[in-house]
Amino acid sequence: MKNWKSSIVNINCSIVDAIKNLNSSGLKICIATDNKGEIVGTITDGDIRKALIKGYKLNSKIKK
Repeated sequence: MKNWKSSIVNINCSIVDAIKNLNSSGLKICIATDNKGEIVGTITDGDIRKALIKGYKLNSKIKK
């Protein structure tokens, strides 16, 4: 079983950082947290594809 804690990213990270996390964690989801460490959402590869189609750049914050 993979460690789910490896999938945690800060809401202020970039899309490219989230992609790297998805690849390195081996899980199919990122758990987004705020600066207090509280969970504020999740991100999947489908969410990233939709953002890129909408015109977001790889350096855009996942917060958007």
